[in-house]
Amino acid sequence: PAGAGRAMSPGGVFHHSALWFLLRCLVAAALASVVLPAAAATAAASVQPLWLTGIQPFTGGGWDAGISMRVGGEIMLEEINKMSTLLPDYELSVIWQDGQCEGALGQELF
Repeated sequence: PAGAGRAMSPGGVFHHSALWFLLRCLVAAALASVVLPAAAATAAASVQPLWLTGIQPFTGGGWDAGISMRVGGEIMLEEINKMSTLLPDYELSVIWQDGQCEGALGQELF
């Protein structure tokens, strides 16, 4: 059926699932591995943090699925950071922010 697998708030606003968040993070990691200077990626240096932002609905009257998205996101971060060939010399980290299921607040936090 149309819209199957999508979570909708009472106002009809589409919210990303944990899998969509995972896909965005993987794409960001892939882009970062291309964009980062080759010299920095091959240098024998200490691990550097690579920060992402995760704006999810942790609270709010409409939808609070950000709690489970964060759990999935943390598992994803652990798995990516274990793979030394994906982002050598870097460690993904996320700054989690509560968008409260409010589009305007999410844009402001971004």
